[in-house]
Amino acid sequence: GGPGGMQAAIVLAERGFKVTLFEKESALGGTLNLADKPPHKGLIEDLIASLKRQMEVFGVDVKLGTDATPEMVKKLDPVGVFVAGGAQPIIPKMPGIDGANVVTAESVVRGEVKPTGKVVVVGTGMTGLETSEMLGEAGCELTLVEMVDTVGPGLFAVILNELMDRINAFSPTILTSHKLLSVSPTGVELEKMADGSKVSVDADYVVLSLGVSPRKGVVEAYEAEFMNVFAIGDARKGGRIYDTMRDGYNTAFVFEP
Repeated sequence: GGPGGMQAAIVLAERGFKVTLFEKESALGGTLNLADKPPHKGLIEDLIASLKRQMEVFGVDVKLGTDATPEMVKKLDPVGVFVAGGAQPIIPKMPGIDGANVVTAESVVRGEVKPTGKVVVVGTGMTGLETSEMLGEAGCELTLVEMVDTVGPGLFAVILNELMDRINAFSPTILTSHKLLSVSPTGVELEKMADGSKVSVDADYVVLSLGVSPRKGVVEAYEAEFMNVFAIGDARKGGRIYDTMRDGYNTAFVFEP
């Protein structure tokens, strides 16, 4: 029921297939319900409403609050199964990563945790920067850590510049070309990529924004039971909303039983 799944369902239903969409949460939207939380992202609510309305128009049977299983899907005797179950945040294995002061950017955006004081944000993609803006607005003292030599790798310049203009108002410390090595209750240890030297940064909280990876075993469980199984969006490869929706559209458009 995220952007990729909804887009695929719309295209399939428009093509004449009888489509059933399972969503384990009580509302449609998936990661869109996370992406609309940072400042200046209100238009995403309109995208969710548009996708929902298109599914209504084309007669997609939506089952909310239902965590689909291969056994459940098998009862429908489908000609194809599209797995769009999203992904999970990447959590690297390293000393201290399980500490109480380490949280994910997703949990911050959802409001599940509210970091205070000195905060190190590791990863400066779109999610990391939007989370940094939220933390800055909450009064946190920010340090942004990025492995590559520029902030916001892969972001369009106009979007990056606008984001950084707002974030720079909070006077963050920005450490590009630095790699996270370990976390302690009082901060982080980094490696400076240029010469391998170690850098310690004090922190009350460490926020991880290192991208996402497909949930292990989900697609494989369906492939073991059905002939035509297609992983789309983040369930196949992590990407942005546009990438996920394009993947859902293209895969559904060319599908033939």
